[in-house]
Order: sequence, then structure tokens, then C-alpha cells
Amino acid sequence: MPQLSLREGFYVEARAFPDTQELRAMILAALPYPPLPVTLPRLEEGNRLGDGVLQNTHDIISKLLAHSCKAYSVSDNKERQARQQEILREFLQAIVKDGVQSPPALFRTYCEFSQRHIGTYLKGTAATFFPEVRFQTLDSVCKGDTTHLRMCDYMAAQSRLFELSAGISAQDWLCREYADMIAIARDRLVSEQ
Repeated sequence: MPQLSLREGFYVEARAFPDTQELRAMILAALPYPPLPVTLPRLEEGNRLGDGVLQNTHDIISKLLAHSCKAYSVSDNKERQARQQEILREFLQAIVKDGVQSPPALFRTYCEFSQRHIGTYLKGTAATFFPEVRFQTLDSVCKGDTTHLRMCDYMAAQSRLFELSAGISAQDWLCREYADMIAIARDRLVSEQ
């Protein structure tokens, strides 16, 4: 049970950022959106520098989740979760609407709905708000890079969640191409519906 503290008339999560790491990892593993490559502005001592930093959407969501649990009220977080459930329903319809999407089309669908999911963490915005997220292209992910490795972790975690007998270790996925893994992740969702 989360520890709640009263702050400015609202109950908020009282645990520190590192104390929520396991919970955030479980939430990320259960997300239907895999880690996608994004470029973020590089900041140093509060100043924006010219070059970008490669991250992934799960890194962003993890930080936003920790922030929302710490800074927002229980009712704010319930409202966010309700918006996320609506986006999830729309996502599940989108990935089967026109039949099996090719990996590039599926990647674009994942980008769209990951962006919408990220937008739900930004308090005071409409449910249709799309924050600026600079997605890299599908072919920008190479075996062994950070996004590919996070995808291998995600696929192994999902194998455990779905209680599959194969692919339960990130090492089992290292030989796979990123595009193949996003298709497998979709197939798991479609067959689970």
C-alpha cells in the first residue's frame, strides 16, 4: 500500500524516487507500448545545449510516473489513469483496424499512442494534447544499442507476464531485430484480446 501524505489539501505519494523503482518497472513491463527511440535536448546545469541525447519512451514514462505520484493528488492520478485506459482502448482498435500492419506502419502507431500516453502525465492538459516527442525512425535502432537492449528487457518481462515458456531472458532476444520484436509484441496483444 503506498504511503500517502497530505500536501496542500491533497493526498500524494510520500515515497522517494528510488523507492518506487520496482513498481515503475512492473508498470513499464505491462505497458502495451514498447520502448521507442526518442531524442531529447541535452541539458547541462539548466542550459540547453545543441546536440540531443538518445533516450527511449520508457525512460520518459518512468520519470513522469514517479513525478505524478509525488506531485499530484490521488484524484489527479485517477483521472490520468482513466485517460490512459481510453487511449489503450483506441490503441487496441488501431492495431487491428486495417489488418496486420507492416513494421513501419506499426512503429508509427506505437509512436502516436506512446505520445498520447505521455501527454496524460502533463497536468492541466486536454486528453488530446500531444507533447513534442522527437521520435527517431524505426531503422535508427541497431542491435546492441540502448533502445534495442531496453526492447530485449521489455520482451523478456512481457514473456514472464504472459507466462510464456520461451524468451524469458533479455539474452534470448538479443539476436532479434527491433522491427521483429515490435511485431511480436503486437501479436501478443492481438492474440490476448
